[in-house]
Amino acid sequence: MSLAIAFGRTPGPQPAPDVPPQAARWLPRLVIHAYHQRPGTAETLRTFAADRRLARCTVEIQDGGMARAIARYREEPSPDLLIVECGVEINALRASLDALADTCLPHTRLLLIGETNDIRFYRTVIACGASDYLAQPVEAAAIVEAVTPLFGDRENGAFGTTVAFIGTRGGAGASTVALGTASTLAYQFGSQVILADLDPAGALDIAAGIKAEQTAADVLKEGPRLDAMLLDRVLKPVQPNLNLLPASAASPMQDTLSEDAVVRMVEVARSAAGFVALDLPGGRASTLKTVLQLIDKVVLVAEPDLVSLRNARAWHGWLSQARGDAASLHVVLNKTSTPKRLEILPQQFADALGGCRPIVLPFAAWMLDSYSGTGELIHQKRLPRSLKNGLLQVADAISGRGQAAPTGRWTWLRQGRR
Repeated sequence: MSLAIAFGRTPGPQPAPDVPPQAARWLPRLVIHAYHQRPGTAETLRTFAADRRLARCTVEIQDGGMARAIARYREEPSPDLLIVECGVEINALRASLDALADTCLPHTRLLLIGETNDIRFYRTVIACGASDYLAQPVEAAAIVEAVTPLFGDRENGAFGTTVAFIGTRGGAGASTVALGTASTLAYQFGSQVILADLDPAGALDIAAGIKAEQTAADVLKEGPRLDAMLLDRVLKPVQPNLNLLPASAASPMQDTLSEDAVVRMVEVARSAAGFVALDLPGGRASTLKTVLQLIDKVVLVAEPDLVSLRNARAWHGWLSQARGDAASLHVVLNKTSTPKRLEILPQQFADALGGCRPIVLPFAAWMLDSYSGTGELIHQKRLPRSLKNGLLQVADAISGRGQAAPTGRWTWLRQGRR
């Protein structure tokens, strides 16, 4: 048997497509077995297993190296991916790879980790059928980057950035902030944006003046059958570059809001748009742990009160632990400076969240009311300059493209003085 075929590798180079740094590629459901020889490698593999891009994978880490892997797969089927720390003696390694190839299933991919940093050694192990070889010292991120092209979708070279909006309490305005941010991304950056209203009681279709015959519930029911064509039939245009996947209180989304269905929908949407925004129900969002691990950015929308602070701190702690990346979490402090109300200051929020300073959006009582049912675009409204610039800050945090140009009167004068 050809070793290249035994380890599921086709001869010749297979370069991976370029992926925007903001849009992490998600690994499909895989069974991964890793074998190490040194404690340092074991710690690196544990960090690799905790990466949020592997949220759907089952990773098993064992001591013993190549010999243990060979003995095990003589008795049981091999996994989708093998990661093995190997020795430095090339002839012994060839013999071990021959024995391993005889015990592994054809679909199994092999990633080797070793101490030899030599191009001839690398070419030898690749010729023997290994999918890739990483030389020590190796970091967990490098292993993820090496594994991703082996199982990634090669038909779509680029993926859009994904973001979830979650309200820390009812009425915090997460849906309004999601709509305003999506509108800003579409208008300010000229990017294709898909806004998915996944709240069973969502009303973004009404706010945008859209009459929806089909809703997100119909899309989620498709499950694995969902493709770009089916999704496009349900999307409703809101403004240039912005399309809405609407929800309706009459839709039985409670039964279809499952992790697998949402992940599949986002996978299809992110291949067709530069940004995919999800408006998630706060009461159900915690049940979508895999979705929140895979998503690129999470925006918590809170009000400046004690209940929101308590819930935001709980959400921030839970998400930081689940995702392992606090830098991709953002907090929006909405409805600040509301008349006749005592408020918690933004700095107090930042202190309670471990230094995560919130983006402040001022109170605007007529913002949603004047938007509802008219379909008037955010950038066409005479919103307060502080509110528009706040939405720009949220869009900048999501896109990672830097501070957008300020808006408002005398903008040209301020720019000329710089």
